[in-house]
Amino acid sequence: AYSAIKDKNAEQIENTTESAMVIDLGNGMAACYDTARLSVSGVWKIGPGQKLADTNKTHHTSYKGSLPLRPSGDVLYKDIDQTGSAGGGLEYSGHGLHGERVAREYQVADRAILESPQGVEGATAFARHFNVAPGGGDVRLRVAREGAGVQAALSGADGRARLVPADDGSQWLEIPASRSPAAFTLWLSCSDKLEIPQGIDPPDFDEITRGNGSRRWPQAVQTAVARGEGVEGYALDVLTVPLANPYGSWMRLSALDFFSDGRIAVSTLSGDVWVVSWSENNPDALTWSRFAAGLYEPLGLRVVDDKVYVRGRDRITKLHDLNGDGEADRYENFYSDENEIGASYHAFIYDLQTDREGNFYFSQSGYKSPLTGGVVRIDKNGRYPEFVGTDLRNPNGLGFGGPKGWVTVADNPSGNSIYNGFTIAKPGAIYGYQKPRNLPMLVVLPARVDSSTSGQCWSDADRWGPLGGSVISGSFSRCAVFYCLVQDIGDFPNGFAVRLPWDLRAAPMRPRVSPTDGQVYIAAQRGWDSIAKLDGAIYRLRYTGEKSRWICEAAATSGGIRLTFGSDLDPATVIAKNVTTAREGDKKDAKVEARRVGEVKLVDSRTVEIAIPNIGEEALEARTTVDPKTGSKRVKVNPAISVSVEFAAADGTSIEQTVYATINSLP
Repeated sequence: AYSAIKDKNAEQIENTTESAMVIDLGNGMAACYDTARLSVSGVWKIGPGQKLADTNKTHHTSYKGSLPLRPSGDVLYKDIDQTGSAGGGLEYSGHGLHGERVAREYQVADRAILESPQGVEGATAFARHFNVAPGGGDVRLRVAREGAGVQAALSGADGRARLVPADDGSQWLEIPASRSPAAFTLWLSCSDKLEIPQGIDPPDFDEITRGNGSRRWPQAVQTAVARGEGVEGYALDVLTVPLANPYGSWMRLSALDFFSDGRIAVSTLSGDVWVVSWSENNPDALTWSRFAAGLYEPLGLRVVDDKVYVRGRDRITKLHDLNGDGEADRYENFYSDENEIGASYHAFIYDLQTDREGNFYFSQSGYKSPLTGGVVRIDKNGRYPEFVGTDLRNPNGLGFGGPKGWVTVADNPSGNSIYNGFTIAKPGAIYGYQKPRNLPMLVVLPARVDSSTSGQCWSDADRWGPLGGSVISGSFSRCAVFYCLVQDIGDFPNGFAVRLPWDLRAAPMRPRVSPTDGQVYIAAQRGWDSIAKLDGAIYRLRYTGEKSRWICEAAATSGGIRLTFGSDLDPATVIAKNVTTAREGDKKDAKVEARRVGEVKLVDSRTVEIAIPNIGEEALEARTTVDPKTGSKRVKVNPAISVSVEFAAADGTSIEQTVYATINSLP
């Protein structure tokens, strides 16, 4: 943002470059490129002791991150929201790194262009080194607006490029069609005069694009796994995060995924990706290496064929380690939306999942954002975006898995028809933020236990013990994790959520299952609207192999709910007075509506049936209405029915659990 922010919640914030790349020119100056328009939107001085950009009250320094980046010093030039090329056909391809050198890659018409900026020491001037591929089309690139006070000159062009004025007084760089590549330098000065300096050679673009530079972050950090005590066959381990590290990275973890060998790629909200490796000799020793930096608020990460894809606010970036040194040296623009992304602190884009066909999924905010809130699917090559349902508010989390390959989505409650929990994403779905909802939820949770649901994953059915195959869902607000049992019957499945007994110190964001050990790992952080105390953590939910007495199956019956436990029960404790049911609303201070329990009976040594009067009112058909004129469907969401049991196992061990039942279909 180049001016004061009048309204930090506005969908569009004036004088702001939303898709920005800020580059240190190396001479006490910074240049801001607009990667959506392929233009230079601003140049400023970096004063002594100042950062590259002003990060105050951003996500780099603040838990709420209410403001975008701003120039850190005197602005020498600005040209905001101007298209960088005449004639259209713009496509930003990404950028490469070679030490401190950056090469931007983009396409104008049929011409591939590499551009690397470089400051001129001791002057308010900088170079834009170009390498332009052959092509049959003329290229015109914007140099400066009228009256900007920018001086421009070319070197090495030899007739393959020239500076030309436009009718509006702006300056342009014209590159005629050519059968051979063109390499030259455009010199720019933000003062009254420009002298082309001697001794500054253009970069070796081949070196940059091959990734032959040395490591930028050679120092790794060692941490350890803190193993938790087993509880009913499961343990919560903590993979310690290097909150103090050599690079000053703020380790608020936002997502994770696994390489095929079990290493973990993890992103931070401030824009890093780190790789976590396991020691061959000690399974509790970890090595953290910084892999990438400078990404824009990444809230999703997926590893596909051992390549890291990161969903930032501006794009999906595919990271390439071209020289195999453990750091990304090419940041490929795999996918970016052609629409404005918004600079409001709430205009997030969340998560990254893939289905069995390789399609990618992410969700985007419809609250304080110019985007349509919805689930978006693109193909495995980053093309053909389409919505899988719309009308979401702040959907911080997706999931994919299960026998039928469901995509699930959670949303942040608005107090209208959005509730805590998650839904199966479907084409044509209306999720209920601003319009009447047209499909039910798979899991609904009362605000007392979850007021901001995050991501989901399916646990490993074979390697995660008696709870294997359940859906793992996080509560960002309450720093809790639920396992959710699914009954797939009728028009829409039923969901039964049970809170795991651990109180996390960091708020869960994205769960994943390791391909090597089959356990559940969760990236967690500290943010606003959360009770978290720890900036970052990776949690591991580990099956210990010991006996579990917990509820491991749940189902709706024609007259109530059936629960199956992991061990035999003491029949004397399976009585109505040891069962309570209630309905709780989606407000944190909602009144609890007590419900009468019918008969409670033992079906077999591990299974209990609990009669719930009027359970037929929960069925989908009882809360669906259809507009006779338009045929549009409206589905009412009932708050979950909580069923709390205080039984004893046959060995005398107490079993106290609460199931939050979301009933959509009855047998």
